Formats: sequence, structure tokens, C-alpha cells
Amino acid sequence: RLLNRMAGLSALMPDESPDEVIARLKNFQPSTLLAVLPRAQMGEDLVLAALGWPDAQVFLKLLRQISRQSPDMAGFESTQDVPNSVSPKSGVVDRQAVLDELSTLGEARIRSLVKVFRASKLPVTNSLTLMEAVWGWTRKSVESSVIKHGQVAMKAYGLLPLQREDEALERYVRLKDIAKEASKYGQERQANTRAASEAGIANLAQTAGFADAGRFEWAMEARLSHQGMPLNERQTVGDWEVELKLA
Repeated sequence: RLLNRMAGLSALMPDESPDEVIARLKNFQPSTLLAVLPRAQMGEDLVLAALGWPDAQVFLKLLRQISRQSPDMAGFESTQDVPNSVSPKSGVVDRQAVLDELSTLGEARIRSLVKVFRASKLPVTNSLTLMEAVWGWTRKSVESSVIKHGQVAMKAYGLLPLQREDEALERYVRLKDIAKEASKYGQERQANTRAASEAGIANLAQTAGFADAGRFEWAMEARLSHQGMPLNERQTVGDWEVELKLA
């Protein structure tokens, strides 16, 4: 009965105190408390206190921010998650805030929280994908989905940690190419795909250490211009010998 009340709790009974409820919750296994947490709503603080994880409230706060849930809403049933959208801001995450604010939780606890929220079937799956990408935990699945122009994956693609010197440029080019390739889709998907490309680039700019997406794009385009074909030098292009000269 207590667990049923925690899942959807709107207020304590008049004769209950928070300390009393926490003491009773501590009789349950941590796995049980974790399982009820995603639907605890107003009881979130009590469940986390019983787990001994009061600092995990920051995870719930960030999950709400990423999913664009109203901060005055309790629980996650009503959130719309990160949708396919024509807005280039949809799915842009404050990457450094995620790293900074969750640093004290440790990887094991973060993974446990992600696991129970995924298992809850609540509409936060896309938001969790973005959060996990910050640490690179979903690298393979994100990269695989980007090939198919998955829109959430494109946004997450920019958040994956960089592993090689030229990786930021490579990802930038890939996202730009996807935006061009979107012309083969219908009007709505074209707009959504191009917005997802912009969001991915905005996230990538943060990952690469730039203050904003504009400066990042200028830097990447400058590098691409220097990779062009040199003047007065013969190059083989397919079956042709080509040389550029200024007239």
C-alpha cells in the first residue's frame, strides 16, 4: 500500500510526517525503491531519502529540463519528451551542466537511474538518449541511427565525447550533408531533419569547446576551405588530370 501511494503521491496524510514515511520506505530493497521512483511524483524526495541518494534529485531536475517539462509539474507522465521538431533548439542540451551537476553521483548511480527510467516506459526515452550521449555510453547506437537520419540520434551525435583530432570536423560535415540530403524527403520531414542537424551542430559546438554554434561553424568552414584543391598543382580526380590556375 505504501509503494502504491508513493507512485502518484500528491500529499502526505494529515497524520504522517516525512521522517515516518522515510523510515517505513527503508524496509524495502533499494531495487524496489528505484523501480517506484519514476512514478513517485511528489514522493520523489522521500524515495530518494530512503535510498540514501538525496543528491540524485539533480538527475531528475536535468531530465525535466532536457525533456522540456514544466518545472512546476510533478512526475514525468505529462512530459512530451524531445520530439522531432522544426525548432533547431529542440534537443540542444547544456552539456557542461550535465557533466558538472551529475559529477558527484558517480557512473554507477547514473546508470541505475537511467535504467529504471527507461524501464518505466514513461515518455523520457529521447531525453535519456541525449543524457547518455554526453558520456558516450550510446556511441554505437547513435552512430548507427545517424546513418539512417534518425533525428534524436543527430542531436545526440553532437554530444558524444571527441576521441580524435579531426572528429569534430568529420561530424560537422556529416550533419551538414544530412541537411542537404533531406531534400529527398517530404516537406515536414525535410524541415525536421534540417532542424535536427542544426541542433546536433549546436551540441557539437559545445563538445568541441566553442562558446556558440556560430563561431564553431566559422571555424569548421575555414578548415574546409583550406582543404580545397591547391593552385598550380596537378591532381588526379577519377579518370581526369586536373590543375587549378588563376587567370
